[in-house]
Formats: sequence, C-alpha cells, structure tokens
Amino acid sequence: MKKILEYDEVTSTNDVCFDLIENGERDGTAVVALSQTKGRGRQGRFWISPKNEGLYLSFILRKPKEKLSQLVPLTLALAVHRCVKEYSYNASIKWPNDVLLGEKKVAGCLVESKKDLLVAGIGINLNNAADSFTKEMGATSIKAACRKTPDPVKFRKKLFKEFESLFDELEKNGTGEIIKELRENCSTIGKSASFVSGGQIIEAAAKDIDSLGGLIIERPDGKIEVLYTGEISDGS
Repeated sequence: MKKILEYDEVTSTNDVCFDLIENGERDGTAVVALSQTKGRGRQGRFWISPKNEGLYLSFILRKPKEKLSQLVPLTLALAVHRCVKEYSYNASIKWPNDVLLGEKKVAGCLVESKKDLLVAGIGINLNNAADSFTKEMGATSIKAACRKTPDPVKFRKKLFKEFESLFDELEKNGTGEIIKELRENCSTIGKSASFVSGGQIIEAAAKDIDSLGGLIIERPDGKIEVLYTGEISDGS
C-alpha cells in the first residue's frame, strides 16, 4: 500500500474509504481502525468489531480488467487464508468470500464500488475470547480456535503483502494460478447445501469453481449451473 491511514474508531473502514474517494483519494490507500461502530458484512449484516481484538481494514483499489472485478472478493479471501493458515491447518475458504477455522467463520470480506474504484473491506477475528461468540454466530477467532495470539501489526503487514502479490498476479497473468489455489482450499466444493441467489433458494451440490470465480453447482436432477453471486444458507 502507498498510504496507510490509522484510526482509533470509525463507523466502518469502508465508509472512510468512500469519503476519501469523494475527496479525491485514489488507489493504493488503506484504512485501518482499532474498532468499528457500524462494521458490516455482506447482505447488510453487522460485523462485531470490538477494540483491539480484531483487524478491521479496507483498501482503495483500481478496478482490474473487465470481468476480473468479480474475482476480487475471492482473491481477498485467499490473501486472508494465506495468513490464517499459518496458525492452523484447519483454515479454509467458504465461497464466496469467507475464511473459516474448522466450521466457524474467522474472517469476512466485503467489496463495494465507488465511482471508478473498488473498496475492499476485511474483518478478521484475531484475539477475541471464545465466550465473545454465541453458538448462533457460528464464529471464532484465531486465539479462541488456535490458542495463539496474533500480533495485529505483523498480521496486517503480511496481509498487505499477500494481497498485493495476488492482485498483481490477477492483473498480469489472469486467473489460472489463483483459481487453482482457491480450488485447493475451498471447503464448499464437494458439499451439498442451500444456495441463496437472486432471491431463490437452490438445493444443490458444489462441484467446482470456474475461471472467473463462479461456483459450479449440480441440482438433484443433474442440471449444472454457475453462481457468480449468492451465499450459502446452511450445510456449509
């Protein structure tokens, strides 16, 4: 990152990036906060962001070549996965953009557009206590799951390095190596679940990820489809 702006508390790091873009900020800027009062994930969900327990940050990015923008959330998840797997062999990626430890969510990504730029937000549970999460949340932290205490600054530096490397790979060489690594680490593939896409619930089995990050699914009647948006409601 060319510039890193650090804050004690914000509504959300994505919101700060939106304001920065309105004031002329371009790609290469990152916003990091110790806490968020209105952290959010996909589908308008609230992301709990207690002070000094997680890593909350957003990047301002240029949009990659046509059709590659939809791969940015998975590329971001892959960068996070590379960092998290240093603490546990049990880390995986849940399509379309979550990172799990075992069956529980440890990180989520949210990519939004603003003018001709992208804002890529990440929330990672680093040092939250195990009792911070209810059973219904289906979440955990690295500390709770792995009994290790990540240093937020070191974690952040590695994350920047991994994402910049992957983003450059995406722009220069296309999707091949990124898709290969995603397939190897995606826990969604091979499972049957309820997929929510376009307001419909689809019961299907996840078979593979295509060259643009779409999830290839097979319905019970054998029909093959590709989902480029959506989420998994259960069975994940």
